[in-house]
Amino acid sequence: MRPEDFVENELKNLCDRCGCVRIWCSEVKVTCRGAKRRTAEKAAVAELVRRAMGDSAVLRHKSSGAPYIEGREGVWISVSHCRGYAFLAVSTKGATGIDAEPEDERLTRVIERVMSEEERGAYDGSPEAAAKVWTAKEAAFKAMGIEGLTIGEIAVSGDRATARGVSVRLTHMCMGDMHIAVAIGAEE
Repeated sequence: MRPEDFVENELKNLCDRCGCVRIWCSEVKVTCRGAKRRTAEKAAVAELVRRAMGDSAVLRHKSSGAPYIEGREGVWISVSHCRGYAFLAVSTKGATGIDAEPEDERLTRVIERVMSEEERGAYDGSPEAAAKVWTAKEAAFKAMGIEGLTIGEIAVSGDRATARGVSVRLTHMCMGDMHIAVAIGAEE
């Protein structure tokens, strides 16, 4: 199954669960590292933007690094790319965030540094659990858009993430060992 078909099937009810977020996915066909890989990832994201928003869509970045589509007020986007895939989340209902990460032993060595006490109590030390918590925090970070916020300030509990009095809804899915989290609707 093509990644975009998988995502379309898995997230066809996302509008009902999380409030009108549409997800696009593309494979990034490159095996190199460094600048060539980054160039391929950027090209994949640009293609996703064209598929989602049309040929005239221009992707820009705010000074914070957050992406947006030039001239499209009332449309929020988020992008993620990792290990051969690029993802684009688009919402017309409020800020959104998406993050994707594969299960990786390296993540288990850093995740505890950014977990709350409650999260640590539920964490089993597995690469799967680390990827799930990390992607939730990253997606929430992107959706919250709070200046100066750190990943460690975000507390994830069930289908919610909160930080500094702001809350977002979360949804999570897996594509093999790839974990994908989407956050929607920063609420104070």
